[in-house]
Parts: sequence; structure tokens; C-alpha cells
Amino acid sequence: MAGTFGSVLLVGFWLVPLAVLFKRPNWLKAPCRWWVRTTLPLAGVHVRVKGAEHLVDPTPRLFVANHQSFLDIPLMMGWVRWPSFLAKKEIESWPWFGWSMKLLRCVFVDRADRGSRTMAGRAVHQAMEHGIDFCIFAEGTRSPDGELLPLRPGAFQIALDAGVMLTPVVIDPSWRVLNKKGYRMWPGEIVVSILPPIATTGEHVPDRKVLSVLVESAMRAELEQLRSQP
Repeated sequence: MAGTFGSVLLVGFWLVPLAVLFKRPNWLKAPCRWWVRTTLPLAGVHVRVKGAEHLVDPTPRLFVANHQSFLDIPLMMGWVRWPSFLAKKEIESWPWFGWSMKLLRCVFVDRADRGSRTMAGRAVHQAMEHGIDFCIFAEGTRSPDGELLPLRPGAFQIALDAGVMLTPVVIDPSWRVLNKKGYRMWPGEIVVSILPPIATTGEHVPDRKVLSVLVESAMRAELEQLRSQP
């Protein structure tokens, strides 16, 4: 396992700058997806996807997911689709990681700056017009105990402004495998549950507040159902 991880780091050390230099995001996508789907099982982490039928329609999606662990990002990339992400502004300047995210058309936002939030929403909209899926962890931070935190309204305003298909995703229990309070990864099974998509155009579209309540209620119900299963 250590050798595999080390080889990935070695490859990434030169692959990321080359992909950025030649503006080739696909040079990162295939190796990263292979790495995620290979190394997590080797580490004893098994992933089960529920609701994959909700992804048959190729329409670009705005995924609104809960956030329990750093693993949630590779889980989305490896087992759902390959979305871009809305990320904190400070990550943009990180060597390699920030470079990769910019190449993959991730959008960076200063959550304390209203103007930055507005510009981020427009950037997400523009990216999705070009067929790019996006993922927003609407809690705004990782949950330390797996409980769903209140969802912030920004993701729902972006969905309504862009008129895109919103798809809730529930991930559990990634917090037990890799918790925000530590860096040790434990073996276990993680379920990625893709809920039915919600249209944000046409008649009878809910406003931001109602949409937020609907999605949060659906995600809480799904978490309860997943945890009630033996």
C-alpha cells in the first residue's frame, strides 16, 4: 500500500505541472480516477453506490452533497461522475493541489465576501453551460460525527439562477474511515447514495428557502434509512 501511494505521489509530482502547462485536464482525470478506485479497496475501504439509475440522463448536474471527510471528494470523482467543485479561496494558491483544481475548472470563493460569492455563482453557471458537472458541499465544512449540519443557501441560489438539475448525494459513514480530527484511515464500507434529481426550471419551482428545506429533509431521511439497515 505504501509503495502504491508513493508511486502515485511521484507520478503526480511531475504530471500535475505538465497537465497545467499544456492545459490537458484529461491527463489528470484518468490517473486520478484509477488511483481512487484502486487504492481505497487496497486500504480496506469498500464503496457501495446506491441510486446510480439517477445518473443515466447525461444532463449536467449540480450535486449537493453532505461532507464528512476528505474522502468525499475522491468518492464523488471515482464513483459518481467527475464534477468540478466549489472550494475555499485559500486553496487556489496551494502548489499542485490548487493548480490541479484550477485546471479542472473548480471555482474558488471567499465566503466572507459577498462579491466573491456572486462571482462564484456566475462561474459555476458558465461552467455548467459547457457541460461540466459541479459539486457543492452545502454544509460548508466537514461534520466530525457524521450528523448532517444545516445546509447553506448558496448552492440552492446557484441552482435556481442557473436553471440546472440539482441532485442531492448522501455519503456515509466516511467520517468513520477518515475523520477530520485525524489522518489515519480505517477500513470499512462507505455508501454513496444518489437521490432523485430536482428540476429548477418550469412551473411550480420552489424558491430558495423551500428548495433548501426539501433537499435537507431528503438527505436527513436518507441518512436515517442508511443507518437503520443492518
